[in-house]
Amino acid sequence: MVQLLAVQLSEPGTDENHIKMVRWYNPQDGSINVATVAVMVDWIQNRRGVAYTYDGNIRSDVVVSNLVPPGIRAKPPNGVRQTLLDLPRFV
Repeated sequence: MVQLLAVQLSEPGTDENHIKMVRWYNPQDGSINVATVAVMVDWIQNRRGVAYTYDGNIRSDVVVSNLVPPGIRAKPPNGVRQTLLDLPRFV
């Protein structure tokens, strides 16, 4: 299980489809690393990995989108509007 901390966008960087990399944190061992969206998609879909975002108040699961090619998106609790674009950016 990993927490996504930040995203890196390709240009023009206006929606979740433009996320190309994520920075993640593993609370079990304290490691922080980066991964491409393709690696995260594979990890979630094929390796039963679990990713989430947490803003200090609301936890949102990260799921694989049905896009071609597949991407990732936040799936917040009902009634909450939250996206991966709410995360800080990194370069």
